[in-house]
Amino acid sequence: MSQDRDPQLGYNYFITLQIKTNPLISRILFSVPSVVRWLIFAAYLSAIVFASLTPPSGLPRFVAIPNIDKVIHFTMYFGFCLIGVWVLDKRVYTKHKDEELHQRWIYPLILSLAISWGVVMEIFQRVMAVGRHYSVYDLVANILGAITATALYYYFMGRKARR
Repeated sequence: MSQDRDPQLGYNYFITLQIKTNPLISRILFSVPSVVRWLIFAAYLSAIVFASLTPPSGLPRFVAIPNIDKVIHFTMYFGFCLIGVWVLDKRVYTKHKDEELHQRWIYPLILSLAISWGVVMEIFQRVMAVGRHYSVYDLVANILGAITATALYYYFMGRKARR
């Protein structure tokens, strides 16, 4: 028998370690009260509004990499959906397992909300004339970030609720 196999359980010990760390992640994510989750989400949305509508001269200059703003757009809407789905995920951590209050409707809802929010922010940039301009590529980066975060959350956290 190899050293990485548990003789009692009969499967790879590495897999056992991965399974044992999952409750820690659940404890951290689902022990946060709903009110605190909503406050974190509201603060994050406020940061997106500030970053999207503040004139470029009022924002700090990052690395001078071409199109770095697309990476920033992707990251902002990745965070939007990741936090948004977590806020709407009603599972609560208990000692033995997560309560099964996870619902699949949260994924299309938060994805639609993020895409709509991105469109509104781009329209505001054009209408408000604050040194910002509407960009289809920014919108594409927003959508890709939102889709990626939603898919990853569903894959890693939603699968548990499907079992």
